[in-house]
Parts: sequence; C-alpha cells; structure tokens
Amino acid sequence: MRPSSYQQQVNGGHGNGLNATSSSSSTTAASDNPSTSMDHPLPVSPLDGTVDSYLSHQNHDPAQPNPSPIHQFPSNVTSLVPPHQVAYIQPPARVDSPRQPADQQARPQTPTSHGSGSVKAKPHDSKGKRPTSWWWWWEILATVLSIACMGALIVILTRIDNIPLPHWWLPIQPNSLIAVLTTVAKSSMMLSVASCISQLKWGHFSQQPRKLVDLETFDEASRGPWGSATLLWLLSFRAPILFTSGLALVTIVSLGIDPCAQQVLEFPTQLTPLDNITVDIGVANQYFSKGLLEDTHRSYIFVSNADLLHLQASIINSAVGTVFQPHVSCPAPATRCYWDEITTLGICSDYRDVTSTAVPNCTEPDRAGSINCTYTFPGMMDREEPDAALLMTWNQESTGGAGVRTMLFGSLFHPNIKADVPSFGSLTAIKAIGEENNKGHPTPVEGGGMEPPPVQVSYAEFGWCEQRYHNITATPAGISYADINMTSERLDRTHTPVTLPGQPGNEMGTYYESYVVNSTGQVYNISRMASILSNVLSVLLESSVHNNIYRPDIDQNIQFNLGYALMNSPFDKVSSDLAAALTNQIRSADPGDNYNATTVRGKAEYNETYIRVRWPWMILPLVEVVLAALLLLASIIVTGGMPLWKTSGLAFLVAGGWEKEQFNTFTSVRKGREKMDKETLEEWGKEVKARLISGGGADEEAKGGRSRFERVSD
Repeated sequence: MRPSSYQQQVNGGHGNGLNATSSSSSTTAASDNPSTSMDHPLPVSPLDGTVDSYLSHQNHDPAQPNPSPIHQFPSNVTSLVPPHQVAYIQPPARVDSPRQPADQQARPQTPTSHGSGSVKAKPHDSKGKRPTSWWWWWEILATVLSIACMGALIVILTRIDNIPLPHWWLPIQPNSLIAVLTTVAKSSMMLSVASCISQLKWGHFSQQPRKLVDLETFDEASRGPWGSATLLWLLSFRAPILFTSGLALVTIVSLGIDPCAQQVLEFPTQLTPLDNITVDIGVANQYFSKGLLEDTHRSYIFVSNADLLHLQASIINSAVGTVFQPHVSCPAPATRCYWDEITTLGICSDYRDVTSTAVPNCTEPDRAGSINCTYTFPGMMDREEPDAALLMTWNQESTGGAGVRTMLFGSLFHPNIKADVPSFGSLTAIKAIGEENNKGHPTPVEGGGMEPPPVQVSYAEFGWCEQRYHNITATPAGISYADINMTSERLDRTHTPVTLPGQPGNEMGTYYESYVVNSTGQVYNISRMASILSNVLSVLLESSVHNNIYRPDIDQNIQFNLGYALMNSPFDKVSSDLAAALTNQIRSADPGDNYNATTVRGKAEYNETYIRVRWPWMILPLVEVVLAALLLLASIIVTGGMPLWKTSGLAFLVAGGWEKEQFNTFTSVRKGREKMDKETLEEWGKEVKARLISGGGADEEAKGGRSRFERVSD
C-alpha cells in the first residue's frame, strides 16, 4: 500500500521511497554511511529532474497547500550528500503531471532548519565545470566526413576515368585510394547509424510500455549487421520503428560497400598512338630489277650477280608456302602499325580449275604400253603453239623393265612474248588422281588403244598489275594479312619505244618499258631485263614426277625437283603465293629485288593500360551515405524532446532509479543544471564507484539470490 504522507514514506521502513535501516543502527550511523541507507532505490521517472518532484506527485494532496520542502525533507536524506553540497530543493509538482512544464514549477525556497536535522543553504559553486554537451555534433561531423569522402571519391574518379595508368600522379595506387576513402566513409557513416539506433531505443520505450527484451534487440542492432537483421525480423518493420528499420537496413546493406569499391575500377589495355618512331612499308612505282640486271652499255647483256639467286630462292620457297615478306618497319615499343591504303606495282595471278573442260590429245600406245597426251582447254594462252601444252606420258607399268614408268605429275610455265596480251606467262599443272596403286595408269579399250587416266588440270596466268591494299596492319614480327583487303587492275603495255639509258627523262638509268593503268592513266616503268622474269619462272617451275614400281631406286629422286612440292600443295595457293612473293620482291630494296623501291609512312600504336571507371558500382555506396544522412536528420527531429542518452550504459542505472538521489544532487549542486543528457551521465559516472553484487554470493545482502550494482564509498 502506498504511504499517505511523505513522512510515512520516509519513516515507514520499507516503502518505495528512502528508508531507515532495519538494523539497530542509529540514524546518525546511517547518515555516516550513505551507501547503506538505501535498501530499495526510488522508482523515479527517467525524465524527472529531482527526487522531490517524484515524491510530491506520489504523496501530495491537491486540496492541501504545497508544503515547504524543508518541513518534509527527512534528516536521513541530508546524510546522503556532504554538507558542503546541499542544494536548493524544488517544491513538489502536481500529482497528475509527472513532468511539469517550466512555467508551472515553483521557485526554489531558501531552506531553514527544522527538527533534528538541519540543512544549510549553500550558494551555487560557480567554479564547477560544466560538462560539454555534444548534442548530435559527433554524428553530424561523422556524416559530413562520410559525404566528403564520397564527394572526393567522385571527383577523383571523374578525373581519372579513361586516362593511361602511367599518368596516375599519386604514390598510392588507385584501388588503394578508393579503399581508403570508402572505408573512412563507411566507418563514419556507421558511427552515425549506431548512435541513431541507440537514441531511437529510448524513444521506442517512451511512446508506450514495451518488452524489456527490446532493449537488447536495439542494442544488438546498433552493433552490426547481424543485430540489425535480428531487429528487422523480430519487430517486422512495424510503423512506430520505421526509422529504426531504415537504419538497420542501412547497416545490413553496408556489407556491400567494400565489394562494390573493389569493382569500381578496371584496367583494360587499349591502343594508344605512338608518334616518336618511324613506321613505313615498301611500295614500288617502278621496277629496276637487281637480279635481272642489264649492262647499260650493251643491250640485252646480263650482268651476273648474287641477287638473282635471292629472287630464285623466294620463288622456290613460295611453292612450299613460305612467302617472301615486303619491307616493313614497325619497331618496338609499337604493338600495332597500320596504313589506311597503299598503291604499288605488283604481279597478279588468276587461277582456274579446268579439269572439266580440258581435252586430252593422245597418241597410240607404243611397244612399251605408253601413250603421250597433251591437254588443251578454252582460254589457254597460246593454245595453238605446239610448246604451250603440257605433255604427259602414261604407262600401264605391266610389261616390266627398268625404264617403263608413268607420270604422276607435270607442270609447265609458258612465257608470253606477245605484247597485246596482258599476262606475261601461264602455269599449267596436271596431276594423276584415282586409287593410290592405280594412279597414272591408262585403261585399255576395245578395238585397241588406251584411255588416259583421270587427272586434275590446274591453270594460272600471271601478269603485271597495280595493287591497292586497304587496312594493312603489322606488328614488330611482320604484316598481319587477316584483315587486308586488296584490289588489283592489270596493266597494259604502251606502244612507246623502250627508253634508253642516258635518254632525257630516264630516271632509272637503264633500259625500261612502260605500262599503264587504263582506268587511271597511271604509268609504271619496268626495266627491260625484267621481262625475262617469265623465262626464269619457266626454268624453275617446269617439273615432272614419275612412278616406277619395279626399280624406284633408279629414279633421280635425290635431284632437285620442284614438282614434289607442287604436286603435294593446293595449286590455287601455290599460284597466289608465287604472285605474292614476286610482288613483295618488287616492293623491297634490301632485301628485295628493286633498286627503286620506296616506302610509305604509316602510324603506330602500342598497348597501354588505362583506368576505366565502372560507375554502376558506385550507386550502392552513394545511396548508403545519402540515406544514412537523411535518417540522421529524421532521428534528430523525432527524438528532439528526449534526453540524448544514445549509447550510454549509465542511463540504464539512473533511469531505473539507481542512486537517483545522488545523481539529482550532483546535477543540481555540482553542475548547476538538471539536464539528464549523456555528457552529464558520463561526468556523474566518473565520480561514482560501484560493484556488482552477484546472487548467491558471500555477501549478506546477496543471500537472497538477487544480483545488483551497489555504490561503494571512496
């Protein structure tokens, strides 16, 4: 039962207020030991400024005048405070108003002596240091720091986006700088978020009665993502804690800030122009052969030289797929050199498979069972010339004898000596096909005679042409042909006479003939001795491969024979490789076969590592920082009328009534104010000592099984 008067509450023994000790100790003894005079603390409101306000609204009868605070203040209360720290005591408040407005509070009265106890007034200690009230400034500064870090990061990323990595100007690497800024931004942001959750905890309980376990839920939520997830789960996004739910969600999502920061930058390589090196490629506007060199003092007299062997070697190598490369300069550190378009003199080839149109003209079988066949077809150069057709000898190889053999392959390069024909020669190749053990064997027919074996007939014409190359690319290792686009146009020989050495306008210094591009009128001069290039090809490319099933060792297999390579190579590739090798010889001077070869300048690029910003990965960190700032502002507004206890653990003790009397006296006497904020609690906590009394311990008061904090005197 609640006592009916203040004096009953003080002297009643074990009420809800201050009590005299139950032992035989005197009141004086109790006053000597303040820590033992409070068996049961006052269950005061956490928002009241003084003990008396609680007592007054517990016991005051509204019908009676307000009693003097001195007449109702028990003597044992003065023993709780040293004599030099006695303060003015507020008059009691109204019963129906546990928290009085400022305009309804009575002015403090000057205390006087009464009864056995006496209270002496003591002026306010003006020398007492007020605790610094930080309000929300730490959180605001932390939020400003977080926003500043994000702003600095955006500025830096904007500046370094798509710049070469060597242009980075700081000693710390870009990814490391991003990690530092995002870490600082996240840490300062989480400081603000934790304070907001902790402060909203008190608001959660000030609205209406709540379960005490919510204290632990809020406290865990302020410490990290797991506690925040627990809060969201247990409180299920209820409307009264909407701001707390948002803060908890920010805490959980903050786990993604570091991974996002690691994905912001990528470092691709891209080609960068390189201007400090010389890049060129060989072209020919005229052809003065080095290998086919004519004596300038004697007409058609060949001058022996070693360059002819180089020319012949490139022709032979092309038959096996090794094509001579033109002059190209693409030095390191360039990784790619390119030319948009070049035009040059060259040699073109036109390949055709004429197997279906070739007609064999065969002789009657001789005594050894052999027949001789020539093959002609439409479009064949010099078809009527007796030496233009390739002669093939077929034999059954069934009569025995060391000299009886049949042909398996034959090739012939026929030079063109007619000026009105654009091609300077043609290459014909015939290859026996069929079953492996029956290749090249003619078949007897009824009535006598033999039918030639099945063959494949290939034909290619070669001639001077103008070549235009597009999108030429090269590396230090050579030209890349994958993306090259080449077009060509055949040249026609002009009817002007041969230009002689020493003749005005002769820039070549030797005999030469002129060829023209009909579509453009472009003229190319070719040294006269180069016209016998077809004769060189005729010597090198005329070949035959025979079979002998009886005495293969007598065949001249060890002698040089280009036919073995030609027979086992795709003939369309052979013809194109041969034309490319001759063209590249004409486009090059050393190595190469053209004294008058020139070059065309190109452009160079090299692979350089760039910094590239992937902006979508910045969305989450930016949204987190902005949302945390907005929630801080909302928390300041929502909790504006509450004590700013935030993360204080002392508030649990004082708000629950532990040493409330001493705390009120401390705030009113020592500090000159009654505000119960976090800073005042911390100042009070620095001067009060306590110990934990565990239930079931040796202490006499702990035998009841109750654990509690108990103040300890200095």
